[in-house]
Amino acid sequence: MLLVRDAMTRDVFRVSSSREMIDVKELMQWSNIRHVPVVDPEDGLVGVITHRDLLRAMVYALTQPDLAEGRKPRLKQIDVGAMMTRGVQTARPDEPLRAAVRRMREGKLGCLPVIEAGRLVGIVTEADMMRVMEQALFLADSREPHN
Repeated sequence: MLLVRDAMTRDVFRVSSSREMIDVKELMQWSNIRHVPVVDPEDGLVGVITHRDLLRAMVYALTQPDLAEGRKPRLKQIDVGAMMTRGVQTARPDEPLRAAVRRMREGKLGCLPVIEAGRLVGIVTEADMMRVMEQALFLADSREPHN
């Protein structure tokens, strides 16, 4: 039986809620990722910034006037904590992968941060699931007799 630890990405980019959205934008572009966990100083999960959250922040920056200065806010003026998704569903490393896949599918979730002993230890994403499926299909194909 496959477990979440068998599919998860262990080296996870993470940010604090006080970081600026411009930092997350650059991180997502540079590393080609769509989900960035937001953690407290002890690596406890407090939320996730998704690509959709980033787009929402960009729209906000374009449409909201900064009343104090009469200018529109910029991404470098918007904290991650103001835009992150809270109450994120998570997974455990020892959880069956099938259960995590089901939760992601039913909840239409792009990722599940992986938590162990209250700390972020990884993330499992749609891309991770596609990699696992590709490996399973490769194994299945290699077991079939070739005529």
